[in-house]
Amino acid sequence: FDFEKQLSFYGQYHANKFNVLVHVLCVPAIVWSALVLLSTTGPVLDVSVGPILTQVGLVPTAALLSTLFYVGYYILLEPVAGLLYAPILLGMCGHATLFQSSHPNYLSCALYVQLFSWTAQILAHRFAEGRSPAFLDNISQAFFLAPLFVFIEILFMLGYRPALQKRLRNEVGVAITKFRREK
Repeated sequence: FDFEKQLSFYGQYHANKFNVLVHVLCVPAIVWSALVLLSTTGPVLDVSVGPILTQVGLVPTAALLSTLFYVGYYILLEPVAGLLYAPILLGMCGHATLFQSSHPNYLSCALYVQLFSWTAQILAHRFAEGRSPAFLDNISQAFFLAPLFVFIEILFMLGYRPALQKRLRNEVGVAITKFRREK
């Protein structure tokens, strides 16, 4: 698995600054609302996590188990970024679980967030990038890697791994030029 190649593929669909901004806002919203929906399972393991974790919403629901999977996967792919992202994902999971358990309209809220966020991203791809979303070419990347890619975009804005960012920009520029020529 070539993580840099995956970043390059993702970057080819997210070169326009407006589209990147839409994704920076909408991908975390999609993750959060998916965690709200996953937290409806209630505890899936008969494990006591203690009062502190329970108070912050980190109980063993499908939401927490999927979050732990993503955190572990991201740490394996890109250790520093994965470790930086872990508390954010766990915080989103805890908030989503608490939201689900304390808001009677959690289902409609989560579904509206999903609908709005997916629509905004599709429209941004269409009008800002001039091409279809990456998930039409690689669905697994959309569901497993997009949250990390968006986080790495933010890290790049903060100066993370500038040599990697430069290599990716060059690769993406070449690929986009080739795509437009073949279009």
